[in-house]
Amino acid sequence: MEIFKTKEYAEKSVTTTIPVEVWKIMDEIHKDFGINKSQQLRGLLSRAVRNKSDLMEGIIDEVKHTAEIRLKEIIEIKNKLAEDKNDK
Repeated sequence: MEIFKTKEYAEKSVTTTIPVEVWKIMDEIHKDFGINKSQQLRGLLSRAVRNKSDLMEGIIDEVKHTAEIRLKEIIEIKNKLAEDKNDK
């Protein structure tokens, strides 16, 4: 992926957690080949992520959940506004 060949990726970072088993595999690769975990993840991302859809595929359930929460909040605000209007 071309974006991983630019310097821009080096200017941004993210902290995340990973399953212990994945960490162990990455640690083994680091010990065997000297490739640190950040480099391993960049390599994985460069193969797995080509566009926004690739990322969305892995988080669609979380996106849906967030949208449902926001919709619930909007409905609550709408109902509160209707109640306030009826109280006048």
